[in-house]
Amino acid sequence: MPPQSPPKSPPCPAARMAGTPAGADAPEAVAEVTLPDGRALRLPLPAGRGGRDGDAAVPATTLAQLVWMSGQVDPPALCSGLGRCGRCAARFTRGTPAPLPADTAHFSEAELADGWRLLCRHAPPHPKDTGVPPDGGMAFTLPAGAAPRRTRVADEAAPCPATGSPLLLAIDLGTTTLHWSALAPDGRRVAHGAELNPQMGAGSEVMSRLAVASSPAGLASLRRLTLAAVGRIAAGLPGPVRGLCVAGNTAMTAILLGRDVSGLASAPYRLDYAGGAAEALPEPASLAAVPDVWIPPQPAPFVGGDVAAGMAALLYGGLATGAGGGISPAPDAPPPVPPAESAPPRFPFLLADLGTNGEFVLATGPDSALVTSVALGPALEGIGLSCGGVAQPGAIAAFTLGPAGLAPTVLPEDDATPAAPTHLCGTGYLSLLRVLLRAGLLDEDGRFVMEPHSPLARRLAASLVEVRGERRLPLPGGLHLSAGDVEEVLKVKAAFSLAYERLLAEAGMPGTVLDAVYLAGALGEYARPDDLETLGFLPAGVAGRARAVGNASLRGAELLLLRPELRGRIAAWRAGCRVVDLAAASDFAAAFLRHMRFR
Repeated sequence: MPPQSPPKSPPCPAARMAGTPAGADAPEAVAEVTLPDGRALRLPLPAGRGGRDGDAAVPATTLAQLVWMSGQVDPPALCSGLGRCGRCAARFTRGTPAPLPADTAHFSEAELADGWRLLCRHAPPHPKDTGVPPDGGMAFTLPAGAAPRRTRVADEAAPCPATGSPLLLAIDLGTTTLHWSALAPDGRRVAHGAELNPQMGAGSEVMSRLAVASSPAGLASLRRLTLAAVGRIAAGLPGPVRGLCVAGNTAMTAILLGRDVSGLASAPYRLDYAGGAAEALPEPASLAAVPDVWIPPQPAPFVGGDVAAGMAALLYGGLATGAGGGISPAPDAPPPVPPAESAPPRFPFLLADLGTNGEFVLATGPDSALVTSVALGPALEGIGLSCGGVAQPGAIAAFTLGPAGLAPTVLPEDDATPAAPTHLCGTGYLSLLRVLLRAGLLDEDGRFVMEPHSPLARRLAASLVEVRGERRLPLPGGLHLSAGDVEEVLKVKAAFSLAYERLLAEAGMPGTVLDAVYLAGALGEYARPDDLETLGFLPAGVAGRARAVGNASLRGAELLLLRPELRGRIAAWRAGCRVVDLAAASDFAAAFLRHMRFR
């Protein structure tokens, strides 16, 4: 049922949704969801909650999952039910659940009285729950906000092949973002794009996805969303896809293929699927006819084909030397035909592929490496932080501090016109923390210093406010940095620097011996090595050897499509990998706490 009055704006941004109305016959118990454009969805509530025998509903444990795993509403970048980002805010008009602590921490008393709640904190209703209507249903409205970004660019720098010509499709299937590139058989890039992973409604990081995928219904639901996204991309290309390479982490790969995820969902972890094989995707129709669907080899339970593809780009594709090996370093330029061989990188080097899961490779030779992984969470992509979000127009990507205070660098609109700041992306948080640490407003433990020494820091300290017991630093555009945000980034720093330290120690190498540190993934695309060194991600003196190589996984997937003979070589490389299990060390917890400092 639509609300009786127009929805009010929520206290934090929420995404504009696009959906399709369901049929006229309503199930016995439904959630009536009104979208910002006035359209209404009727989503069946899960069996066991509404008292129904059938299970026509999405397998959802929260109302956020019910909405954004339905396939009818594009999910925003959610924070996995932490109650921090506010993007699942909704205004209830019927069946309003009692407020929980996360609601009272996020909304004012007036907003709570008006029906505002966080969908990620509330389970679908049970008839015996207080305040639930007799039919077990409810109604709520999603407010307007920034639409989830989906880009598709036709590359004009090279002539497009004739319509109907076969194409190769490379996909980097990340936990947060799906990046893709379509190539002609001669290596020219025809189109490329990116969008949020449609599984985002199940949570923003790997373990939340695995929790959903642990049930057959959940696995089927997430797989269906992923196949639909890949199929939509393929269907929009000017020719049929005749070769597909999907490079993803082990969890995303298992979900794509519909494989059992139990080995990844709980300790002791095990790798049940090693990749390095051709697979079949039976649906949708745009994928069913693809004769060559190749999955790169996966070295360890949480070191996946995305890392193997990135290593292929470094080892065989010239990415380490900047040549690109036919894989263009700029996403807007079509790659030329790749050379027969490219100069290999110098050893030893470290590859750090950084997203919600940090995957590290210490390459000691062309066919030998130590690999490890560590949970980083989505903070490096701006997700789960109070005013964070992915890198797109309006995101603050960097800060400087001068006499006028903090000055942000805001990512412009697609046409290069200036954009107003709407949120901070991951690199914006790193830049801000570096500025505050150097100014003395933050100490090495990540705490705000109330009486700093420098005049600029004292001026910032005077602007600090306390909201519901938490200190916040006001930022341009009505945004803020909270003490909780600092702690989340500090946890990521601790995990990163611990993995770096342990890999080198396992190899018996000092950090100074590395020829290069290659930064890939979400962070590696834009992060400044100086920021990482100041904050302690990298040891002192290493920033000069750090190189951002962007989306190495996508470039490796392109290479493995254009030069299939390299697939055997990267499979042989996987056989030479030795896995280092960080969490198995008896002093892991103590070491993690030791790294919980900015230094």
